[in-house]
Amino acid sequence: MSPAEALQIRNQISNITPTSLPRVFQGLSEYFPSNTAYFYSFPSGQDSSFFNGVPSWMEELVAARSLVCAGPKMRAVAFASSVDSLTWDIMTQRFGTELVSRDAAIGLSENITNEVTGPERNTRIRESLRAMMGSKELVMAQPFTDPTLEHIYQIPPHVTIMLNDKANRGYYVPQRYIPQILASFTSGEAFHASIEALVFPVVVKVSSSSSGDGVRICMNEEELCAAKEQFKNMTGTIIIEQFIKSSHNICVQFGIPADPEKPIEMLGYNEQLTSENGGFLAGVVNPYKHIPGIQNIYDVLQNEVLPRVRALGWYGVGGIDVLMVDEHTFYFIDTNFRMTATFTFIYLQQTQRITKPVVSFAGSYRGSYDDLLSKIVPLGKNGDPDQLMSVIALTQRDNLFRFNAGLFFDDRESLKYNVQTLLDHGVESASLSSLVASGFNV
Repeated sequence: MSPAEALQIRNQISNITPTSLPRVFQGLSEYFPSNTAYFYSFPSGQDSSFFNGVPSWMEELVAARSLVCAGPKMRAVAFASSVDSLTWDIMTQRFGTELVSRDAAIGLSENITNEVTGPERNTRIRESLRAMMGSKELVMAQPFTDPTLEHIYQIPPHVTIMLNDKANRGYYVPQRYIPQILASFTSGEAFHASIEALVFPVVVKVSSSSSGDGVRICMNEEELCAAKEQFKNMTGTIIIEQFIKSSHNICVQFGIPADPEKPIEMLGYNEQLTSENGGFLAGVVNPYKHIPGIQNIYDVLQNEVLPRVRALGWYGVGGIDVLMVDEHTFYFIDTNFRMTATFTFIYLQQTQRITKPVVSFAGSYRGSYDDLLSKIVPLGKNGDPDQLMSVIALTQRDNLFRFNAGLFFDDRESLKYNVQTLLDHGVESASLSSLVASGFNV
């Protein structure tokens, strides 16, 4: 290399500024003030005007997801079963999953086990948060409506609660992007007693709920009557919506930074696999697949919807469920102003920790610790030749290991092979069983 060439290279290097370097995506830390504590959790049962039918063991896994994607400037709140020393060792040393620093992981009280359910579970969680959180430190996916906790929330609880209620979409989403609401009821009791002349199919929704817990697709009068019976004790609003026959069911992931000078961002999307009744089964995150018309949805969200949300004082990450009829016709059917089940995989792909398409799933394995190390860990160990999944959340108790993961695939055949491999190794999963039943239609 000549002196002139060396000088030229030195000059080029000296001209590189921080803003010209490639951005390193920092997950939740991109959108919240430093040292924010994020709790990906929901009140159990029907507490705080929200319906959550998820079992307590799943709540523990849900909360643990933020341990992976909180980033370097935030803390993550999780249940004790996800941050005890053995679970932490399995995740970080055995699976090789990169979590927040140990100091940034906040474990709730050990008296909140998955045997504690209903009102008692909510009471213990509130007590633990009240004791651990300072003023304006906490962001909770679905906050409690408890006056004694208001001071710990960074975003006013009523703002998040209002935005997460499907009945309120019209305040920030233009009407042309919302399915027609055919009927609305103030309670399950009123819905149960109603006599409506409907043209089927229709969609019944408990307006403040998540993960499809409060959604029923009714193809006829008999199924509507069944929904009335299932929801008759609901205390919140119930709506009946127009059924949309779609070509794609997706969730668009977005970020609204707390700093008002920073732009709103579209982070990607995942396709959604749902049950016949409309319940969420799994998310497919495939960065190599392009859906025509996705930019049209991004434009509406970035220019019309999310600026209104930001004006209400909300910021953070979220996902909006969209039914696409064609490239120009789409409907926002559910709004999630919180982390979603697939945000972690969006983060892992943007940071190149995983480079393959994944299908999200919840699974369990019953066996000894040694069995887990020999049979399951090689299938999920980062960088291992046999790796076919990325584990993002784990709990363990009495030789029962439960986990959330993304299953890798290249095509339908590789997905079938990977699912069968997990099942052959003793993994149990309703999500994977549903994939098998669907014919692996991803």
